[in-house]
Amino acid sequence: MTISITDTQKSLANFGNHFSELNDEGLVNLETSQQVEFFLKFLELFKVDQSQITVYGYQCLELEYKCVKQSDYGHHSFFVSNTTEGYLIVLGEMSEEEVLTISGVSNADDYTLEEETELFITVGGV
Repeated sequence: MTISITDTQKSLANFGNHFSELNDEGLVNLETSQQVEFFLKFLELFKVDQSQITVYGYQCLELEYKCVKQSDYGHHSFFVSNTTEGYLIVLGEMSEEEVLTISGVSNADDYTLEEETELFITVGGV
């Protein structure tokens, strides 16, 4: 598979945006575990202390409300219209509430947020 120079440039720009987001906002939103692993390896090159990093996994649900008319009564239902999941790399001290707000995860109709640092960063050099 050949990747065009345009696609390469877009990919590099996207990586640059992620790096800037981490620096400016204190967190970065990534889509896959492979991206998290790569990003953490990249940060190691710059002597970033991994004890200052927290990794969260999240899943967001967007719900759609529907009213189905049945005779004189309506039946009300909620349907999942969209799901989004990914990872948040947080640099430094940040409360879970700040993570939810800054990342936008709390804007979802329903969401889960779980710390998954130990899946990516070996604690205590083990």
